[in-house]
Amino acid sequence: MRMQTNLVRRGSQYYFRRKVPSDLQQHYPRADIRESLRTTDKAEAIERAKARVSHWDAVFAKHRAALIPTPARPLTQDIADAIAGALVGHILAADDEQRLEGMTDEDFAARSVQLQADLDASRRGYSHGDSSSIDGQLDDWLGHFNVTADHASDAFKKLRRDFLAARLEAQQGMLKRDAGELVRTPSRAATADALEAPLEAPKATAGAVSLSSLLDAWVTEKQPALKTIQMAKAGVLEFETIVGQKDVARLTPHDGVKYKDALIAKHPTRTTALRKFMTTSAILRLAKRNHRIAANVLDGLTIDLLEGADTRVEFPTDALKALFTSPVFTEGKRPAAGKGEAAKWLPLIALYAGMRQAEIGQLFADDIKLKDGIHYFDINRERGKTVKNRGSIRAVPIHPELVRLGLLEYAKKQKGGRLFPLLTEDTHGSLTGSWSHWFGRYLRSTVGVTDERIVFHSLRHNFKTACRDAGIAKEVHDAITGHSEGDSAEGYGEVSLKLKQQGIEKVCYPQLA
Repeated sequence: MRMQTNLVRRGSQYYFRRKVPSDLQQHYPRADIRESLRTTDKAEAIERAKARVSHWDAVFAKHRAALIPTPARPLTQDIADAIAGALVGHILAADDEQRLEGMTDEDFAARSVQLQADLDASRRGYSHGDSSSIDGQLDDWLGHFNVTADHASDAFKKLRRDFLAARLEAQQGMLKRDAGELVRTPSRAATADALEAPLEAPKATAGAVSLSSLLDAWVTEKQPALKTIQMAKAGVLEFETIVGQKDVARLTPHDGVKYKDALIAKHPTRTTALRKFMTTSAILRLAKRNHRIAANVLDGLTIDLLEGADTRVEFPTDALKALFTSPVFTEGKRPAAGKGEAAKWLPLIALYAGMRQAEIGQLFADDIKLKDGIHYFDINRERGKTVKNRGSIRAVPIHPELVRLGLLEYAKKQKGGRLFPLLTEDTHGSLTGSWSHWFGRYLRSTVGVTDERIVFHSLRHNFKTACRDAGIAKEVHDAITGHSEGDSAEGYGEVSLKLKQQGIEKVCYPQLA
């Protein structure tokens, strides 16, 4: 029976229920949010429900903000100063979070090694006027605040220099903190006004088809995660900055080539250029398929990565051995920033299930389920979890090696709560954002893997290679990992849990034996 708003009792257990706002319902699998409060005590349930109301208010607000097309603003000196100042605060605030968690002597030593390496790189960049180490990050910041800038302009060149200086200033502050000196984090309010001043949206021509409207249609149909929406917005902003805010129906192939060439010129390493290009192309491709436009001006165009470009690669044998024979896995070490058992299980699950980092980090213990004698991970959008796309909602059988290592026993101890309860959301709402930074430091400093193309996601690449080596059919290992190549035949029928289990059981890593 209903006890009060947002609180429902079923049997002896209390549940939280919240209606999804009508303007957002198309982006959620159900019209309401339903979560177990994991208590039989009414007073405790009321307090927990209040916390969930605040949580979902914030989630809905972020989702609405991500859906609002924001007009571009030109780079001004006030905005440039604000961006440089905000970077200092951003870096020092992240440092505050790590120190609040506490560090063991081992964590502190590994972190100090990484900080010194970062500081040396920043000093060299600042002294030589070499901005290559921050160009990608600066572009991301400009995109985040919808700021356009001519890279050849004096204003942008000065901002680039100031951005280098801001990073160096923040890292020097971290070094002073390591020595026990007091370094305060700048107030966000000091830099927020110039970056968040409202702008008047440009008026669209009557009857015109804007790329922003096609973005909205793409979001409605594909229902991507918030992070993907934000990336798509950045791609749309880039397109309209380069080509102009034209009626998409009037774009020409020349506009498509202009966009491609400008992306390559702006992002010499091409990885960022390719990501933005592919997202924009996907929006136009769907619009054409749905007869909203007659032609996709990016059809037939592509951006080739340069040989040796900074792309993710799988762990080679020596690096894989080094990771899984490191202290976390052989000595039971649990660095504070590794968040307890998350330090051990996230890499193992990625290696033996091919799951994404975010998918693993947001699991609840009862997302490990049993059907027809098969234990599996239920990857879903329930209880505030997000997925990359609809194809990412799936069941992934649990590999026998994970069972042997004790995953099922560990999950039972969590009693239905988060599988990794020490993971907490960062400022972007990601449960694994801060953890990912720790894993990167651990990989470089403790494990000794220096190739920056090797990251956590590389374990997913290892899993895909192991699937191919084991002779698992492509449609089976795509179903396991949530990949889709867009083949229309894939829409007919599903790969059964049993077939996926048979595939998973073939995956092995002889190099770790």
